[in-house]
Amino acid sequence: MYFRASITGWKIPAKLQKVADETACVLAAQAAEDMRDYVPYRSGRLWNGTKVKSRYIRWPGPYAAMLYRGNVMVDTGTLSPFARKGASKESTSRPLRFRLSPHPKAQSYWFLAARRDNLRKWTQIADRDLKRRLNR
Repeated sequence: MYFRASITGWKIPAKLQKVADETACVLAAQAAEDMRDYVPYRSGRLWNGTKVKSRYIRWPGPYAAMLYRGNVMVDTGTLSPFARKGASKESTSRPLRFRLSPHPKAQSYWFLAARRDNLRKWTQIADRDLKRRLNR
């Protein structure tokens, strides 16, 4: 599961695309850091496995999608949350309950929650970074 930082809606000349891509990388790194408190935390595998590469933020394992959507997923054959090796899983309407320690804001759709709380900061960071890169 991943998200991509993107600067869209602007007509960017080709020579400025590199600068825009570099700023998107900075923005992705900041967004990943700001999402820390919103990402569910149990053993730390989900957060510790988070990778920011270029403009992408990637969470590890197949369970990241289940946690992001916030619904229990079950084995299609047994209807158990513990799937057999190689089995397909399907989402149910039963919501997951997240432990709020050590992340008190942990929830599903953590990117949307972090965006809601940090969009102004992200916009300022992108604006500053673009200006700095263009004024080199």
